Amino acid sequence: MRCEKAGFDGIQIHGAHDYIICEFLNRTYNQRTDQYGGSVENRARLLLDTLRGIREATRSDFNVSVRLSPERFGLDTADVIATYKLIIETGLADFIDISLWDCFKEASDEQFAGSQLIDLFTEIPRGETRLCVAGKIYSAADAQRCLDLGADLVAIGRAAITNHDFARSACADPSFVMREIPVTREILRSEGLSESFIEYMSGWKGFVADLRVV
Repeated sequence: MRCEKAGFDGIQIHGAHDYIICEFLNRTYNQRTDQYGGSVENRARLLLDTLRGIREATRSDFNVSVRLSPERFGLDTADVIATYKLIIETGLADFIDISLWDCFKEASDEQFAGSQLIDLFTEIPRGETRLCVAGKIYSAADAQRCLDLGADLVAIGRAAITNHDFARSACADPSFVMREIPVTREILRSEGLSESFIEYMSGWKGFVADLRVV
């Protein structure tokens, strides 16, 4: 509600990357014996309750989305797929953002061996709920490939850091590709990054070319 009052058009609930909601979804971490533990439905209850609370407190056209990790962090892909379906069934999210890490990789979970991870989500009927994907989308061609595979939206991470106008450039030029990494601090400054964020990014292996003179 505060975000809405501040003028934002929407918010995203971070249920991925081992944050608290992600840990509730994790059957190993979540050892609760009440209505928030045990079955997938119970472990997803915190997320769904959060979404309901936001919907009750905001206007009908306020955009609400959720980010999920389909694997890693001790998660079972089947549980995340079940959670994805629950969100769709409730209609509580305008779109679901699946953080794939690599949009074109094969699923790591042995249960889905031989399947492309993105396909596990695009093949599920989703009605009015939109599907967003993220992970190693470094060019206009990568973005188009995700859309061709059935996604409705793509989320850009590193490519939007190296090229602040990635989306505009990709729409204008089908052959557009992000800057080659590692990138210098000077380039990152020219892209509008603060010194503190550049320092943070220097911790990402192979991302920042550290040419500082000591």
